[in-house]
Amino acid sequence: MGVTGLTAHYSLTSALGYTIAGLSVAIDLGRPWNMWKIPLYFWNWNLNSPLLEVALCIMAYVGVLWLELSPAFLERFGIKAPLLDKALMWIIALGMLLPTMHQSSLGALMLLAGPKLHPLWNTPLLPLLFLMTCLAMGYSIVVFESLFSSRAFGRKPETPMLIKLQNIAAWGGLLFIVIRLADLTIEGKLGYAMTFDMYGIVFWIEMALWALPALMLFATPNPTLGSLFRGAIVIALAGALYRFDTFLVAFQPGPGWHYFPSVPEMFISIGLICLELAAYVALVKKFPILGARRTA
Repeated sequence: MGVTGLTAHYSLTSALGYTIAGLSVAIDLGRPWNMWKIPLYFWNWNLNSPLLEVALCIMAYVGVLWLELSPAFLERFGIKAPLLDKALMWIIALGMLLPTMHQSSLGALMLLAGPKLHPLWNTPLLPLLFLMTCLAMGYSIVVFESLFSSRAFGRKPETPMLIKLQNIAAWGGLLFIVIRLADLTIEGKLGYAMTFDMYGIVFWIEMALWALPALMLFATPNPTLGSLFRGAIVIALAGALYRFDTFLVAFQPGPGWHYFPSVPEMFISIGLICLELAAYVALVKKFPILGARRTA
């Protein structure tokens, strides 16, 4: 599976993830049948709303991701599309641009919380930090999925390329730590991390998870597939925990208000993940997503 295979592989996972997540959010917010009005009723847009940018970018990104995958679907049925092949480079470039926009806007969204967001997470650099976690998690997810699919489908992993991707993700995690600690120090907020209350403990768990993959790479200059797999999982957990903490743990709406996912909500989320996995397996078996050859 070369570069093209990795690109299609990642596009499939992103397309499934964003499609299911976007649909679930639309249903959760209510009246999903009105979703089509968001891009078309532009005269009603609130141009000061980060959520508008998030909604428009995600809707566009889902379309671009499935468009990126369309050559594999067309190949399955023997259909040639020369114009699509020529435009594919620009489509992939657009697919790289759109996530940087809505991921940073997700961070900007929490700036609206003001003092309701704990000082350890409340910083004007939230858009940058969310973008950095997106990039680090993206590289690590490519490594995780490539190794997982290689094992599951008996394929030879592209080890040299995966090592490079994991190095980028690990160094990205270290850069995230440096920027975040520097920001807290300059803003005079680092003392909150030294209180070792719930927020301080969670903060240091985040820092440890971001640092661990880099330490693993330093300890093993020639990483094995197992260490790459474990490092990718840790980076994904670090990014997920940072976002979970920002939106749920660090955000306090006011006295008497508290939210944590209920058991039914957790089971719905697990069900959606299982649906995505089932769709992934079906699509990679039915269509030439992974591309290259099987190993003996």
